[in-house]
Formats: sequence, structure tokens, C-alpha cells
Amino acid sequence: MAFYARHIEGLKREGRKSLQVFVEVCREKGIEIRRGFSGRFNVRIPKDRHARAAVVAKARGKSLNRLVTEALGHEVSDPDARGAACG
Repeated sequence: MAFYARHIEGLKREGRKSLQVFVEVCREKGIEIRRGFSGRFNVRIPKDRHARAAVVAKARGKSLNRLVTEALGHEVSDPDARGAACG
């Protein structure tokens, strides 16, 4: 797939048109549009929070990754209870 335009705004416009066509075709064919996820992402947090999380993880005998995974799981396990809707 290639887009051609003289300016950035033209490229953006062509990209939006292409996405619109893609969505319409998927809708017509009954294809669900889903984004795949790798299970990895980077999070930027304050240095002091990072340090505290590492200390807490160590004190609980867990890896930092395990601590963060459990904390995130707690926050997203019941979105209705938090007044948030997941798309």
C-alpha cells in the first residue's frame, strides 16, 4: 500500500480515507477488527516510584514484573467497578 501527496496533510488525508475504506469493507464482510498485542509495553514512571516498587517486589519475594502485572491486573479486572469502559 502506498500513499502519494504533495504535503503531509495530503498524506494524512489519504491515510484516513484508506482506513475508512478498510473499516467499511470489514463491516460489510462481518470481519471483526482487532488489534493484536504482544504482551509487552514500556511505562514511564517517576524514579522514586520505580525504586519503591522494586523494594516492595523484593520484600514480597517477587520480580518487579510480577508485582506490576498483579497491580495492573487488579486495576483492569473489573472496569465497571471503576466507572471505565474498555473498548
